[in-house]
Amino acid sequence: MKDSEKYFRRLAMSVVIIGGHDRMVCQYKQICKQFKCKAKVFTQMSAAMSKQIGSPDLIVLFTNTAEKLKVIGITGTKGKTTTTYLIRSILEGVGHKVGLIGTIEAIIGDRKIPAANTTPESFTIQQYFAQMVEEGCDSVVMEVSSQGLMLHRTAGIPFEIGIFTNLGKDHIGPNEHKDFEDYKRCKAMLFQQCKLGIANIDDPYYADIFRGATCKVETFGFSPKADLRAENVNLVSKPGYLGVSYHVAGRLILMWRSISPENSACIIR
Repeated sequence: MKDSEKYFRRLAMSVVIIGGHDRMVCQYKQICKQFKCKAKVFTQMSAAMSKQIGSPDLIVLFTNTAEKLKVIGITGTKGKTTTTYLIRSILEGVGHKVGLIGTIEAIIGDRKIPAANTTPESFTIQQYFAQMVEEGCDSVVMEVSSQGLMLHRTAGIPFEIGIFTNLGKDHIGPNEHKDFEDYKRCKAMLFQQCKLGIANIDDPYYADIFRGATCKVETFGFSPKADLRAENVNLVSKPGYLGVSYHVAGRLILMWRSISPENSACIIR
């Protein structure tokens, strides 16, 4: 038994938790029970709360730091990591200070913290958000895994934008998802807690993922139905370089912002 655990069990403290998220109430109480602490949890503020709190040994207050950041979440089977770095680079190129949370690392200012999970535990995410605000970040781009959604690690985060890259039959097994339907259901959860969902309309499971979406949805892809689509696609191949060239078309509003006499940025909404 760890010394900290012995300490808390010996004290048998009374704890009041204020804030957090409704879905985390059972987990908060379970943690307190583990350390033999008596817990009261108030995820919602009420007029009678001051009388209900009593005189606890410890008060834990969760504040919504995420509201100080524009949070962009990327989900999908493939492409999450690449997309997070691309978006971070684009936003920083037009003057934003951007944090990052993903499979490889978390980036907070000049610090790079190696990652244990694609989407960290909820407490760690909120800790990173607070540190990003202290570092002067105005935005954060993060990978949102199906496991993170299933285990409610991102519950309560007010995502400004959610992005869906694609879906494949992966992450199905005893320690992940029981079947493909469960995998799809968890991926779709992101689009019930963001303001704007951006989707790969060419993916065969696009309609399934967005069937229950509560956000505004904009699409990209090769399909003529896409809001933002690639046309006249050509393979570009030369020594040391492989890529594609294409013309961007679709239902767009283009706003140009001059960055320097030699450079400008195109913001697509």
